[in-house]
Amino acid sequence: MQSHGALKTGYGQHGNQYSYPGGQTYSNNTWTQSSQVAPAGVMVVQHQKDWLVPAIIATIFCFWPTGIGAIVYAVKANNAARRGEGEIATTYGRHARTLIIVTIITGIIIIALSIVARVVLTIVYS
Repeated sequence: MQSHGALKTGYGQHGNQYSYPGGQTYSNNTWTQSSQVAPAGVMVVQHQKDWLVPAIIATIFCFWPTGIGAIVYAVKANNAARRGEGEIATTYGRHARTLIIVTIITGIIIIALSIVARVVLTIVYS
């Protein structure tokens, strides 16, 4: 019987199922993750998406006024995540994501209008 590096002591082995710390189970070539409540005194940290790079790229290439707001909220989200304030980090992250989307859409509209205006002016003055 192959254990695939499973920790048997204290975690249990049930037939062809191997339990790992953190609620992961390996059974019949399949990994599963069970949700477990963390013991008292243990802080569970959720991974927050880092919106800073997309905010900077959107600011440079699309529309800088709303892009700056996206950068500000992305930095606030990263700082809140580092402090362990998950709900605040998630809220700031949503604000950053929304402003990134607004920045990209606004930039696309401005570029499209610029192209249309250029074509129209070229036709009118030629």
